[in-house]
Amino acid sequence: MWLQTLGGRGVSIFKLHGSVDLFVDPAGKTIKQPNFMSAVKAGLVPLIATPGISKRRVRNGLLKPLWAQAEQALKQADVIVFLGYRSPPSDPDARAFILNAISSTEPGAPLERRVHLVLGPDTNDSAVLRMEKLIQFSMESRSIRHVRFPEVTRREFQYETRKQPLYVEDFLSVVHDGELYAPAS
Repeated sequence: MWLQTLGGRGVSIFKLHGSVDLFVDPAGKTIKQPNFMSAVKAGLVPLIATPGISKRRVRNGLLKPLWAQAEQALKQADVIVFLGYRSPPSDPDARAFILNAISSTEPGAPLERRVHLVLGPDTNDSAVLRMEKLIQFSMESRSIRHVRFPEVTRREFQYETRKQPLYVEDFLSVVHDGELYAPAS
């Protein structure tokens, strides 16, 4: 996990799939090595989780604390930005994890949430529309949970999904606090 600041506010960034600079040593510990080729030649195994069984192993193993932190951050976030992530159909575990977390009704979950989709300039691309619908159905399921589970305290909430017609690098170069944090309308 990396923490960065945007306009004085902390922003959590999680890399849940591992990284080319993370490796598992022979003792099973996670270590960071900046030189990929040297690390591989030294017999270290890259800690990269691809969709499927590999991701499940990493999620339930070495990166379990990171996934737990990410889940709590998603549940409590009032602003979520998908930077290039299209939730590929080949990765149902990650999709379920993200959608369940952002539609949480737990105490501490925000009453207003804004979701930005930064997936390229074509906001009518099928992947963008698919992500928008996945988020819509997940967020609207919050109301259904109140009907099925009366012990959940009913709380009114609002959400807004904004499709940004930009590439990730464009969005990051022009985004400002007003765009990210203004209340949902």
